[in-house]
Amino acid sequence: MFTIWEPIHKDRYYLYRNFIQEALGRRVSISLLREVYQRKRNEFYPNDYPSYTKRWMTINYHVLESLFPDLKEEKILEMARDLTSLILSPKPFRVKRDTRIFLKQAKERGLKVIIASNNSGGRLRALLENFSLNKLIDSAYASSDIGLEKPDVDFFKHILKKESLKPEDCVMIGDNLDHDVKAPKSMGITGVLYNPNREHKDYAGYTVSKLTDVWQLDPFKS
Repeated sequence: MFTIWEPIHKDRYYLYRNFIQEALGRRVSISLLREVYQRKRNEFYPNDYPSYTKRWMTINYHVLESLFPDLKEEKILEMARDLTSLILSPKPFRVKRDTRIFLKQAKERGLKVIIASNNSGGRLRALLENFSLNKLIDSAYASSDIGLEKPDVDFFKHILKKESLKPEDCVMIGDNLDHDVKAPKSMGITGVLYNPNREHKDYAGYTVSKLTDVWQLDPFKS
């Protein structure tokens, strides 16, 4: 189980900044965008929304409202819709480095490849189709379809049950230390931190900077 794409921009906040500049002709600093988004995500993200899209629509609306109190509600709503459509489309993303090689190698080794993503089902399927990855992946699970999200261990338990797998037979590879490594590890799944930027230097567990390096780790040597 692992994550396979990343933003085309340095991080998502560059995407937001460029969108705002194009829509309004105003510049907003990355640090301010990051601070406001993180605050609004903490405020609205845990709440029970009817859909993944609705949740991000709500977050984007309140971010824009906070940044631009002078704008009319109609303009904020229009921008929130456009921004939500943009960030939930495949357009701002690309497949991570050496992903295709890694997936082909996994298939050659006879391994089952499962995507486990905090995402909407529609968006996840669109990303897989857009990047022509369906033939290299056995299953894909989106949080919106399950009704649970990482790092909730029940998210992983749901997938294990559906796939008839035991935790000790699985490896989760991801770039979020808490969601993709520590959470699955707490229930017996081996976690591997995909760390191309060499962050989390204090983490002593399995870490790779390239996906194809995982074959050198102990879990894949047996």
